[in-house]
Amino acid sequence: MGGGATPPGIELSTRVPEWYGWSSSNLPVLVPAALTGLPVLLAARRPLVAWRLSLLLILVTPTLNAFFARQRIVEARLMEMPWTWTLTAVTALVLYRVSERYEPPVTTAVWLLTTVACWLYPHHQPESVLVAIGSGGIVLLGNAVRLRRLAESGQREQENRTAEEQSKSAVLEERARIARELHDVVAHHMSVLAVRADSAPYRLSAMPADVREEFVDLHRTAHEGLTEMRRLLGVLRTERDGSDTAPQPTLAQIDDLVTQYRKAGTSITMATTLGPEPLSAGVALSAYRIVQEALSNAARHAPGATVRVELEREPDLVRIQVRNTAATATATEPAEGRPRHGLVGMRERVSMLGGTLATGPTEHGGFVVTALFPLAGTP
Repeated sequence: MGGGATPPGIELSTRVPEWYGWSSSNLPVLVPAALTGLPVLLAARRPLVAWRLSLLLILVTPTLNAFFARQRIVEARLMEMPWTWTLTAVTALVLYRVSERYEPPVTTAVWLLTTVACWLYPHHQPESVLVAIGSGGIVLLGNAVRLRRLAESGQREQENRTAEEQSKSAVLEERARIARELHDVVAHHMSVLAVRADSAPYRLSAMPADVREEFVDLHRTAHEGLTEMRRLLGVLRTERDGSDTAPQPTLAQIDDLVTQYRKAGTSITMATTLGPEPLSAGVALSAYRIVQEALSNAARHAPGATVRVELEREPDLVRIQVRNTAATATATEPAEGRPRHGLVGMRERVSMLGGTLATGPTEHGGFVVTALFPLAGTP
């Protein structure tokens, strides 16, 4: 490289603008050209602000170009270069963003003002016609996208409301079922109370007269309460389950329940440490129903899995846990999209007795249900 030679990189950088018809005197026109990109940066979050800026550029840029040409700051032939198409591309994007976000009155006003501004371009009336037609199509497209988005949002909202209503209906249905079962238990206890109060004067012959009269009143009160309880049960029962008058199950029937599922092919292990003291009827019934529902879910959604049932009594609570491993076969009924009404019923049963319920998947692909029933204060 000679001492007076110009380095190739510098020579190239000084000649490139000339290849495109530019010279250093054309630099002032680059300022409005660079500003053309600002609406693009604002279009996503502030479309109306971006539109105002693009409208300002539409009005100002031709005036600046004409001023620069008259002052010989830029070459007069630059007036023929398509600045309007650069602004048109930017304005089209801004109009689309406005029309997909705002209502038709706003987008119509924006389109009309943009069209009027384009018609003010000197020497570019044909292009202004194309801009008016094209921008109108863009506004219609953006509005169609907005309407579709609103329709999809409304559909999702309706689906969510439907799912919520179904969940509420399931809760009410399960509460009614629990109420029927608990009323059966209460009716049984009141029936025993009425029978014992009625037979007490005959079983205890040496009973004083005032005590005998007390038992007569007790029997009458128990009988009236039992009658009202049966009427309430008649209201709670529906035609579908009105014939279900079998005694309500308790934890004493857990072994029979497990045997049924074992015969159906479910591998089940049990660990029971409840102790000899009996549980209250409400806790025993709810514990049985939770084990029953958990075994049903495991058999339905995790075929081939191994299930472990744990019944444990602590000083102040009873813990029921049913844990199953991952399925080894394909479930006949997919869990996705199916309302978990069984879990709703479990939660309602535990909540009515002041307990807590925890359900969820295990780290190895199984599922676990844990219910805690407090013993303090339970009937």
